[in-house]
This record gives sequence, C-alpha cells and structure tokens, in this order.
Amino acid sequence: MLCVALVGSHARAAVVDISTDCVLSLLVLADDRGVGGNQLTSLDPALFGGLTALQKLELERNQLTSLGPALFDGLTALQSLFLQGNKLTSVPTQALSTLNAPTLTVFLHGNRITSVAANATQFLDQ
Repeated sequence: MLCVALVGSHARAAVVDISTDCVLSLLVLADDRGVGGNQLTSLDPALFGGLTALQKLELERNQLTSLGPALFDGLTALQSLFLQGNKLTSVPTQALSTLNAPTLTVFLHGNRITSVAANATQFLDQ
C-alpha cells in the first residue's frame, strides 16, 4: 500500500494510485477537502466510501483520464465536484449517476471531452 501525505492543495506528489486506507489522512491534510494539482492518474474505487457528509471535493488539475462507476457512491451530501483540468474525454455519467444531480455542481472545463452521452445532460448547465 502506498500512502502519501499531501499538505495543501498545491502540494506535488508522484502518486499514481491512492488506496482507501490513505484517504482520511489525505483529506484531513489537504485544504478544503481537495487533492487538486497532484498529478494523480487514478483513484481507488472505494476511495470515498463512508464520507457521507462531504460537501465539496476538489480533484482538479490532476491527470485523471476516467473515473470508476462507483467512485462517488455514498457521497449523498456532495454539492460541488471539481474535475476541471484533468484528461477526461467524456462526461463520467456512471460515476456521477449516484449523486444528487439537482443540487450538484460539477466543474469539467479544461478536460479533453470529445463526446457527451445523452444521459449526461442532467449534469450540464442548460
């Protein structure tokens, strides 16, 4: 298991995977519950399990190309999800489908999105 302490949202780390066991320490140390700007390329599918009160999640400015379908399961209070500045090529509708779309704001600008599925419109500004 690889665990890294990121102090602040501008910390840099050469981490390609973060295990579930590390997430609580990581989120406590990161500013505003964010791990943005850390060159992360993938996230453990159970990373955010049990964080039901989390309202803001900052994953911006990483190297994420996709998000697992169950990544955000259980984040029932999430209101803001920052995914801008990654390498996503499509709107991650499966990962977002478990979130409360009417009260959720998802930031996706600065990605490499080339296609938008019909069911992704619920996550986009009209």
